[in-house]
Amino acid sequence: MLLSYKNSAQIKERFLQELQQMLDQMPGGLCLDSPGLGGWNSSYDKYTSLTIGIPGQLVYVHDALWNGVGEERARIWPLEFAGAVNVGVELNTVWPLFAVRLLTEVSAKVQDEALRAAIDSVSRLYQENAAATDVRWTETVAALQIDSPEYHAADVAVGAAEARSRKQTRKASEAVASALTLLSLSGTNDWQADREERRAVSNRLADELLAMVASVGAPLLTA
Repeated sequence: MLLSYKNSAQIKERFLQELQQMLDQMPGGLCLDSPGLGGWNSSYDKYTSLTIGIPGQLVYVHDALWNGVGEERARIWPLEFAGAVNVGVELNTVWPLFAVRLLTEVSAKVQDEALRAAIDSVSRLYQENAAATDVRWTETVAALQIDSPEYHAADVAVGAAEARSRKQTRKASEAVASALTLLSLSGTNDWQADREERRAVSNRLADELLAMVASVGAPLLTA
């Protein structure tokens, strides 16, 4: 059992201080090819996962959103995310919830019925908490290999399905990146409009992720 911050408020406080120092030392205040919470530096990734207790999928979701939230929020996004993690909790349920949320939104955008059905199948497998070795995962990924102009939607579902494996957690980043591309298309061939929409979608998903993470082990409010 991997508990966040090793069940220690002191470790959380020290980690947030170290993270702030790292952000302060970035050239120009921000550099997206820096380690962040682990997306670009495997040793830091291992250190972070062991210290904070964040499943690999969430590390990569964090990094994918970091690239989209815009420069101002990007300066504080790692602190927002790490700060939202309560002490002494397991976060294994967050990625499946976030994946279902992402897949549901993407599915609603799809016109191809066969593709929509395959995307919905991935969502159902997550909702059923299907074992990573369940053959239906492989069958569903195969069903997503169809010739369709809506390839961004297919990429989201394939990435989400493959990210179930501990050896493929990086696929969560690919799923989010493809979702951001799909959900930010304005249909006007206006790259500036698409860029602004991508930022808006990234921030909305970031807020939703924070809410999911913070809800795990949150203190109950009493009257």
